[in-house]
Amino acid sequence: MRHTVHGVCVAVLISVTSLVSAAGVSRALAADSEANAFGLAPRGLTGAGRAAGSDVLGEWRQPGGNRIQVYKCRDDICGRIVKVVDPSLKDDSNPQPRLRMRPLLGIQIIRSRRRTFGNGWKVDLYLPETGQTVAARLIPERADTLRVSRCAVLNLICQDETWARVR
Repeated sequence: MRHTVHGVCVAVLISVTSLVSAAGVSRALAADSEANAFGLAPRGLTGAGRAAGSDVLGEWRQPGGNRIQVYKCRDDICGRIVKVVDPSLKDDSNPQPRLRMRPLLGIQIIRSRRRTFGNGWKVDLYLPETGQTVAARLIPERADTLRVSRCAVLNLICQDETWARVR
């Protein structure tokens, strides 16, 4: 009788261990499915040894022609305007009146909140044209393009924009 109880306990322990392992695998597969939904490779194929943010680092041209430098700042990423099509433009929509006369060149517009999935990043993106800071995702699509998905109104209204790598 004692041996049977012990055998049942061992069987239960093995079953529980199998379930916990299966749950871990399910979570990993779900995370990979989320990454694949955004066109990214599964976790094991994304190059985990790369430096944080390496796929988004560099200089990017926005559709309007301005250029944004995305760079590493501590363990996060940041971005600033490094070239503007019209150098006379000012940050005149800034909610802080004392900043409205500053030129757009050099303004930091990206602050990362956290790495999300694969090589994507959730960031706070400052929009000089409106003076708003919105939630956005930076998602590398290919080596030369970056999808910037910005959302407003509780992340219900989103707009995608593609930036082209300059270098």
